[in-house]
Amino acid sequence: MVTKIYQLKDQEVIYSLKSKGLLYLLLDAMTEGRHEKYKYLPKDISHKEHYVEMAIDYIRRNYTMACKVEDMARSMGIERSHLSRVFRDVIGISLQDYLIRFRIEKAKALLRTRKKIAIKAVGYSVGYYDAFYFSKIFKKVVGCTPSEYINNNIT
Repeated sequence: MVTKIYQLKDQEVIYSLKSKGLLYLLLDAMTEGRHEKYKYLPKDISHKEHYVEMAIDYIRRNYTMACKVEDMARSMGIERSHLSRVFRDVIGISLQDYLIRFRIEKAKALLRTRKKIAIKAVGYSVGYYDAFYFSKIFKKVVGCTPSEYINNNIT
């Protein structure tokens, strides 16, 4: 299909119309299978639970990077608001809160195992590129700063 679009490039008006049509067909073909995979879900798992599993898997794979709910939802082919609502219904907390807690748990593990690691490096490792913001979020969730956490967990 892409080859057909490329072959039309020298035919100006026809190219414009045909290439748009072919692009729509290409996009349709690319998204066609998205909803097909849900018909093979085990009978004991709902679509909501499946979306939650997909969201958690997305977080596990991407928590070290800028991780946005919009990107997550787009990767699943659903609306951001729908994903957020489903996640809260199934898990009981917001998707953003889950992401924050997940990142902080990973940060705590790093701080426990590597006493000499820089706080900035820990924050960066778990997806926070601003050390001050990372420390602020860490304190809000854990109740102490990352430095205090290190000092309290020296064994």
